[in-house]
Formats: sequence, C-alpha cells, structure tokens
Amino acid sequence: MGNMPQLRVLATNYCASKCIYCQPSGEGNIKVNSENSIDINEVIQVAELYKQYGGNEVKITGGDPVFWPDLVECVRMLKSKLNFDKVEVITRSPNILSIIDDLIAAGLDTLNFSLDSLIENTYKHITSCCNFEQYLDAIKTCSNKPIYCKINAVIMKGINDMEIQALVDYCVTNNIKQLKFLDVIDDLQDDESQKRCDLHNLFLPLTYISNNISQIASQSEIIYQGGLGHPMNKYTLSSGLEIVIKNSQNGAWYGEECKQCRYFPCHDALMAMRLCPDKVFQMCLLNREKNISYDDTSRKENFLKMLNIFKNAHFVETSISKW
Repeated sequence: MGNMPQLRVLATNYCASKCIYCQPSGEGNIKVNSENSIDINEVIQVAELYKQYGGNEVKITGGDPVFWPDLVECVRMLKSKLNFDKVEVITRSPNILSIIDDLIAAGLDTLNFSLDSLIENTYKHITSCCNFEQYLDAIKTCSNKPIYCKINAVIMKGINDMEIQALVDYCVTNNIKQLKFLDVIDDLQDDESQKRCDLHNLFLPLTYISNNISQIASQSEIIYQGGLGHPMNKYTLSSGLEIVIKNSQNGAWYGEECKQCRYFPCHDALMAMRLCPDKVFQMCLLNREKNISYDDTSRKENFLKMLNIFKNAHFVETSISKW
C-alpha cells in the first residue's frame, strides 16, 4: 500500500469553545443543522476495515469528543478488540477530568490538548470561554498521570505570536511531551466567521519559529502524518520536549481529484481520512462535494475508493501559491 492516511473520527459536532479560527462543525466540512454524534458501531466497522488495510493509528476529534457519551467505550474497543497501536483523543475542555482515569484504563495512548494562549483575556478572546483556570488545572492534572500528553497551539499574528517561548516553558514545566505549533487555515473563512475576524490577517508564516528553535534543538528531523499532509519540522530540546511545526509553506500532498477542486492549491491538502457523524468519509476540510458516503451498502467499496485517493497522492512543492 502507498501512503496510509490517519483515520480521524469526528465523534460529535458539539464543542463548548467557539475558536475564531475554527469552522462551526470543527473538522467536519458538513452543514451543521443540529448537534449530532457518530454511531460507535459505525466507527468500529470502519476501523476494522482500516486495520485490515494497514492502518494502525486512530485520532478521535470533533467538535470535542469529551462530549461524546461513547468515547471511553470506543477507545476500549479500538485498543482491546482491534488492537490499534495508537489511539489519540484531542480536547479543549476541562470536562476531560471526569473521564481521564477511565480513558487511561481503556488503553488511551495520547491525550492532545488545544491551548493557544497562557493569558486569560487572550484565551477568552480566542475561545469565547471563561474556563481558563479550570482548563489549565485539567492539563496539569492529566499531564501528571500515566499518559502521553501533547499541546497544539495555533499561532496568530498580533494575538499570540509573542507567547511562543512562554508556551515552550509551560510545556517543559508541566511534563508535556510534545508541543505542536500550527499556522492559521484561512481557507476555512466563511461569512459568519469573517464577522468575528479576518483569518487572512491573522496568518503568520512559521518559518521564523523553525529557524529560532533549530538553533537551540539537540535533534531535528522532518516528519509526515501517515506519509501525507505537510512535511513538519520536528525538534527535540535538551529538556526532552518535542516541538513540531506544521507550516503550510512546506508544501503538501494532493490527489488527482484535488486538481479539479475550486480550492486547489489549498492549505489542508490530503492528510487524513475523516469519519463524520453524517455517514460520510471526508477527504479534506474545505470541499464537501468531495465527501463519500459510508452507508451499509457501500461502506467497503467507498472506503477503498477513498483510500486509493491517498495511495496515489503526489507532493506539490509549494502548496499555497498566493503566499
């Protein structure tokens, strides 16, 4: 098999945060008319196919999967029944504390927090949430448990770009194993979100962060997500903290179908196969016309159709020509 995408399960559309850089449905490019959650039986059936064809890693995202009632049971089945090498959950909610011990017992490998600022007013501006202290307490508590904890931070010009060193120091102090910096996906801008902010004005090339961190790193390498997506710069500091930089200017992998898309070349490109609550495989964040159904009658056929798109992906040197 060629490139194997990561399988990302969009557990629910609901998220208590309303981040300025995120579309209403989170990673789903679906029209959100109601808050709905994915069927755990569908997840397991698709995961079985994914494992059969060589997949070994599942990330459960959303929305926020903490609000999915079947989260713990799903992790347990992915680990104990299907024997996945790695299952990861990403959250932005202090509610993770109510289930973290159950998730660890179920076999969860990695817990991925989203944290873009260590300044309360900035945090509130980005997320529209007033749970800053509770969220930091949750991160600290979880990072002291027997589980690999990561933090993702979206860097935005004029909002949190002055906090890069503070975020690094925070991770070192709080036993966080990996810190990932991401740039803004301004392709996601729609009319509703543009009323809150113009994402294009928030975009900041992350090359300068890579240059600075490379000077103090003890190790460096280029990594991919499943052999796809954007090449990411990974640095290891002497403290042991891994810093990963997802820079959209590093190029990306695209399929033949991407060339006919009105968004090509886009910021997202081919990175993961997303399993959505509305019974579709989602190829990218932007174009819902590219979604493929996974109902009972066509699940395997359409899974293989989607997988073939990733298998035949090719690398494009500069993915965002307008920059």
